Amino acid sequence: MVDMDESDDGGARAMTSDDEDTGPPGEQPPSSLHTLPRRHFYLTRRGKILQSTSERYLRDDLGYGSVLVPGAGGGGGGAGGRRKTETIAGKVERLVPRTIDDVPSLLDVVRSPSAAGRGDGAVPARLAVVDANVLLHHMDVLEYLRDEKDGEDGRAGGSIRHRSVADALVIPQTALEECRHRSLVMYRRASDLVRSSSSSGGRAVIVLADAHHVDTQPVGPVRPGPSDGDGPSANDVNDARLRGVARYYGRAVRDHLDESPSSELRGDVEVVFLTDDKASRRLADEEQGPDRVHVSRSVREQVSILQEEDGTLNLLDLVAQFGTAPGAAAG
Repeated sequence: MVDMDESDDGGARAMTSDDEDTGPPGEQPPSSLHTLPRRHFYLTRRGKILQSTSERYLRDDLGYGSVLVPGAGGGGGGAGGRRKTETIAGKVERLVPRTIDDVPSLLDVVRSPSAAGRGDGAVPARLAVVDANVLLHHMDVLEYLRDEKDGEDGRAGGSIRHRSVADALVIPQTALEECRHRSLVMYRRASDLVRSSSSSGGRAVIVLADAHHVDTQPVGPVRPGPSDGDGPSANDVNDARLRGVARYYGRAVRDHLDESPSSELRGDVEVVFLTDDKASRRLADEEQGPDRVHVSRSVREQVSILQEEDGTLNLLDLVAQFGTAPGAAAG
């Protein structure tokens, strides 16, 4: 992020405003240089109008996020052995990041945890894009991971055994930063969840730098929330970016499976936008239009579906209560 302040002698504007500087149609920057400039005009006490320009540089080489895989060197004891190796989310090993470059690699990450406990494959593997409110209020659900021996006991007869709320979790950078801003405790638990998981374990956790990803930026004007005034707030922009992350994964998976020569693979992977914000779920469905590439669910809806598929899964008690009604959702 580059911030520059410069005076504007013309004095054309005397009110504070936020402008998305796209420039004239004929003067767009080349496609190889992805920037997202934003200009702010504000009035000083001495009556001068200052312009602040911020530029966010977007990248096209981030792929579909990064997962942590076991690296050489054994456990994560660190210098002097002071770093903890056991967390509430599991054991912390020495892990190194690996970028998911293409859709086949993404599908391998999603399917690998589900191969052991899914039985006859009657239900799709699920990739869940997590909203910030899920990190803040449902960390117990995200951390839940059924013991591997327990999963093996129920595979007789091809029965479905779910080991976690989703086979792969996508934690966008926007959601992680909002979680850190609102609750440092939950942010540390989310960090432990990322460090305690790898693509070879029972639940994959993918971290996507959506704030700097060229394909996950909001397209067009951001629609303000029901409680906002004249324009969208920063929270509305973050929600729109998270919905863009869900569409990005959903469209990539849908296009790849549609082009697959085997029709049996279609519908094999389901992309879920997991949020307890009812307005955000409604906007996600409206922004998709007829091209439905993902589904939007609350945590309670997702857990209820899993328990219908697997009667031995007792996960509903961990879902946070936001109201008296069973289906009440938090905004």
